[in-house]
Amino acid sequence: MGHSVKQLKKEVLKKSTEESEEPEFQIAPMIDVLLVLLMFFMANITLESRAKIKLELADATNPNATKKDVNLGEAIINIKLDENTRMVQLFIGEFPTELNSLPSILEGRRNDHLSLNPNGTFRVIIRADKNVEYREVNAVMRQCALANIPNVVFSVVEPKGGA
Repeated sequence: MGHSVKQLKKEVLKKSTEESEEPEFQIAPMIDVLLVLLMFFMANITLESRAKIKLELADATNPNATKKDVNLGEAIINIKLDENTRMVQLFIGEFPTELNSLPSILEGRRNDHLSLNPNGTFRVIIRADKNVEYREVNAVMRQCALANIPNVVFSVVEPKGGA
């Protein structure tokens, strides 16, 4: 009982310095944070890549036919006609690609998605400029078939003034 405040402080400091160890690095919370950041950036990149490539899409005949499933894995293929050279350009998202490399790229993306979500589905969205000839779109669809991707949809816009 005869301990003074000064003596108590000394004892507390002595115990805390004796018991101090290196702090332990917890990896699990860091992984959680990194996965959340990864999902955030992937969602934003997908939305941003749609806006970068300017296409004049074909008009929809029934724009309410399908609604997007947010849990669906997808790859967006943009087919653009260069106005100067009249050559067809292919993009996956905003990245230029060649027609012959589509199957391997699409298979890789599908496998990546299914490894993270085994019960998920994967689809390809084709966005083609309305001036692109059908044979070019057909060639892209054939490459999707070579990649064993049966779920291929087309992106169109609702005509001005409604359907």
